[in-house]
Amino acid sequence: TFATTTYDTSGVAATSKGISGLANLAKYYWRVDATNAGGTSGWSSVWSFTTVVSAPSHPTLLLPTNGSEDQRADTLILIWSRSNGSVGYHCQLSASFTFSSFVVNDSTTDTTRRVMSLTNFKKYYWRVSAYNAGGESAFTSIDSFTTIVAVPAVPNLLSPVGTSHQPRKTTFTWSVSAFADRYRLQVATRSDVDSLGEFIAGNIAFDTTLTDTTKKLGTPLAADTTYYWHVLAIDTAGASAYSVIANFSTGSGIDPVVEIKGLPKEFSLSQNYPNPFNPTTTISFDILKQSRVELVVYDILGREVRTLINEMKSSGSYTVTFDASMLPSGIYFYRLVANDFISIKKMVLLK
Repeated sequence: TFATTTYDTSGVAATSKGISGLANLAKYYWRVDATNAGGTSGWSSVWSFTTVVSAPSHPTLLLPTNGSEDQRADTLILIWSRSNGSVGYHCQLSASFTFSSFVVNDSTTDTTRRVMSLTNFKKYYWRVSAYNAGGESAFTSIDSFTTIVAVPAVPNLLSPVGTSHQPRKTTFTWSVSAFADRYRLQVATRSDVDSLGEFIAGNIAFDTTLTDTTKKLGTPLAADTTYYWHVLAIDTAGASAYSVIANFSTGSGIDPVVEIKGLPKEFSLSQNYPNPFNPTTTISFDILKQSRVELVVYDILGREVRTLINEMKSSGSYTVTFDASMLPSGIYFYRLVANDFISIKKMVLLK
């Protein structure tokens, strides 16, 4: 009935007129008359139309900060602002500024998107649009970030694990964690940990950070005592969680390598005894003159399993005990390198 009008004007010279500011999802009626010097015509017939929701404006990218170079590759959260009237968002992530290929190209109703397993030390580009029933907004401007190495995996403890009569100068061994550049080893007399997962300070017997995955203690532990130990891995992205806690008990002996009296006449490596064995065996060797000695155990695929010795030794005969409690049954090899002498022998672990 046009009792009230949303828009009412005269003097429009053209045969079209843009109208803005209409309500969403509302029905409207419109008509036109014409005027010239001779007067005004009657109204046209009344037409109607119904509006749809207007497309929302694009959101604003929030995190990661544009140009940042320290984003974790293993878990990253993209965050943007909410757009009024939007029902969803279109998120794109690419290693190409032109978005010729995509790491992420999907829709979400949330204003965050978690991304896993990106490539280390790589630059990425991302943008977001908003949409509703009225259409899709333009994309935001393109932001970029560069990843760093992921936080390393939690190490696996290899030795000593659940063993007794350990030498008081115990050698600790754990697995390599990808991308780790150092490890933190803690040894304690109790297994209690604090809120950070670390042993309680008053119970710690040994605490160090090192780059190797093996550590032989220089100062002996107490005799006939139960100890607990764990390890975490560290890289430029941060630290892993601590490993599970393993325990062992010391005996009265200080060093796992026992020197036998008498000077040998040559370098030699003896067959381990017993062989087959379960789970421990003794390896004997002779050192003709002072040398750096490496005694390493490998599995049948040639992968290093345990470093038993890696230090200077004087001329003499020695024995070392190899504990394979945490290893599966199978064929293993042990190699002695001393001066120019190299010898490899086979042994069988049979559980």
